Amino acid sequence: MGKDPRVNMRKRSGTLEINFRSGGRPEEYEGEYQCFASNVLGIAVSNKILLRGQPLVMACNPPPGLPPPYTFWMNSAMIPIQQDKRVSMGLNGDLYFSNVLTKDGHTDYSCNARFMFTHTIQQKNPFNLKVQNGRRVSDYPPTLLSPSGTDSSKMWFKKGGDLPAQKVKFENFNKTLRIVSVSEEDAGEYVCMASNQMGTIRHVIHVQVKGAPYWLDKPTNLVLAPDENGRLVCRASGNPKPHIQWLVNGEPVESSVPNPSREMMGDTIIFRSVQTGSSAVYQCNASNQHGYLLANAFISVLDMAPRMLGPKNQLIKVIENNRTFLDCPFFGSPLPELRWFKNGQGSGLDGGHYRVYINGTLEFKRARPEDEGTYTCVASNILGKVDNQVILEVKEPTRIVRGLEHQAAIRGSVARFNCKVNSDPTLLVTVSWFKDDKPLALEWRMKRDEESLSITKVTEGDEGVYTCMAKSEIDEDVSSARLTVLGAPLQTSVARLTWIPGNDHNSPITQFQVQFEEDNWEPGTWQNLSSYPGDLNSVVLQLSPFINYHFRVIAINAVGQSVPSRPSPRFKTSGAAPDNIPSGLRGWGTKKNNMEISWEVRQAADTGNKRDTPLSDRVLC
Repeated sequence: MGKDPRVNMRKRSGTLEINFRSGGRPEEYEGEYQCFASNVLGIAVSNKILLRGQPLVMACNPPPGLPPPYTFWMNSAMIPIQQDKRVSMGLNGDLYFSNVLTKDGHTDYSCNARFMFTHTIQQKNPFNLKVQNGRRVSDYPPTLLSPSGTDSSKMWFKKGGDLPAQKVKFENFNKTLRIVSVSEEDAGEYVCMASNQMGTIRHVIHVQVKGAPYWLDKPTNLVLAPDENGRLVCRASGNPKPHIQWLVNGEPVESSVPNPSREMMGDTIIFRSVQTGSSAVYQCNASNQHGYLLANAFISVLDMAPRMLGPKNQLIKVIENNRTFLDCPFFGSPLPELRWFKNGQGSGLDGGHYRVYINGTLEFKRARPEDEGTYTCVASNILGKVDNQVILEVKEPTRIVRGLEHQAAIRGSVARFNCKVNSDPTLLVTVSWFKDDKPLALEWRMKRDEESLSITKVTEGDEGVYTCMAKSEIDEDVSSARLTVLGAPLQTSVARLTWIPGNDHNSPITQFQVQFEEDNWEPGTWQNLSSYPGDLNSVVLQLSPFINYHFRVIAINAVGQSVPSRPSPRFKTSGAAPDNIPSGLRGWGTKKNNMEISWEVRQAADTGNKRDTPLSDRVLC
């Protein structure tokens, strides 16, 4: 600084003075200043002093690690350093000040590195930042800080294209551009532009996307006959471009036994006029610094007459007008030529109504009754020929010609669903019934015949979707309809009981016991019906039919039971059909012209738990 005429240092104090009376621009003197004091015993250095308005970078330089540590800045009170568009942390952990203000002056800026795997944190010695107040700093255009800028607006764009909107995230107050799920098309030049009222500055970042190899053309097995030609192709892409290496039986081709029928052409091997005995396994290795690919391809040189691989004299049944395929798998070397014939006559079948695939399959675009017959496929090469036969039968489709219709039946009446089926007379057809997509279990009220299903005395339990399925060995047809049961509402054997809990006297209620009394079997006797958790005050009771009920509730806590509540009003459930059939049926004769028959009728006795008591009946005939 001694060479600058505007800068002087006071004697005996070390104070530095900058004089602008004779001209000069204050912004030219913005920056970091440091005082050095020395004598014969050594040199002392002061803290750095930054003139306000200048950008600043506090380096973190965290220790290396795998994975890299997570860095963050805090003060001595373990409070994170507040970041905004002026003060922010870079990807390398450095703390950037676009322009320094007086309020930034602190003595405890500390960079911390957290290592995830070891669960440790390393802290760097704190920075002491002193901000020198001086004259007002003039505005100036933005500059870049590796790369950031002054307090200015920032915009990103890509040269020669648009930013991938679905993959781009702007972070760190628009100072960081993050691209997720990077692919090759994301390579290119990205531009960060910062601007304020004084000007604009740009920074260009060149992005290269590198990756392990991936297949473009993977080599596959090859079967050749003597004197035939062929090729193996191995193409892969990646960044950097993969190196292709060929091996034969695990040994580099260059050092293997020479083969006059083999010619190397980079990623391709050409075989010309191969001979018996030159079969081998070839490997292709595509590699770069990020990974490698390896593929095996078997080159088989065979001399074999044609042979059929499928079953002999197969019978194929198809439905009329359906697309149909007849298979004829074969093998031979050289590759046999295959032709199809019908009923052993005429020329080969191909074109028009037919199509022959390279694997030997014969396709019918639409099977017709006149297509029935015996089809012969013949495979031939220079070593011989072989044939196989396929018998084709064309059948009429299975159809439900009168299907199910939606019905609404009155409770107790009869419901009937029709299901009339037409099918090929030579096919066995089975008819199955389903209710709500489950097989229908036929009860005594249900009757089915060849064309219908009848349900007598229908109940609400019969409601649902009924399906008729007609199925043969090669096709099927279905028809569905809904049955709705109509009738007056029934009285229910279900009741909701509600009560208001009383005072628990500082011991929480854990349980409520519901009791009942009825006036038919045991009038005046209260019996337990069911118990419920202490946090409920409204429950649904399952009751027996044709009973006149009283209800009451008892609260229970850790101390004991409360006195019963006042009884509810009477509630009478409706009657219901018996839910048990008579049992113990016996019959014997006491005379030559009579028969005595007895049985037990089970009648409800416990109206809460529906326990049954047998009663005997007897009839004399």
